[in-house]
Amino acid sequence: MIGFLPMYLLGGFGIEFPVIGFPELDTSYTSSGWVQISHLMTGCLMIGAALSEIRGEMSLATFTHYHWALSLALLKWQLGPTSTTLGSAMFLLPHFFTLWSTAMYVEGKGETKNKKTR
Repeated sequence: MIGFLPMYLLGGFGIEFPVIGFPELDTSYTSSGWVQISHLMTGCLMIGAALSEIRGEMSLATFTHYHWALSLALLKWQLGPTSTTLGSAMFLLPHFFTLWSTAMYVEGKGETKNKKTR
């Protein structure tokens, strides 16, 4: 997630990475105002999810479930006509997290690290 976060935040301000930026990942990409605000909102959600994971506040079940949805969305795009080979390759890593977390989930492992009581 940390590797993708700068791409989304900078893309939100219309700054694209050379060689691995969004235009190189999808042939239909254009940086419009709507796309930029969507990148910024995605970046904010990524920060929240990353902090929840790092702090041990996210359960394995939640991590697994959101990766199922993420993998399905990515797979739809990766198999579509506009993703480039580079784009498909760059977004393979979430599928590995999906497989790993699903295996742990099915085995019944993984409580949250820091159970906070109120």
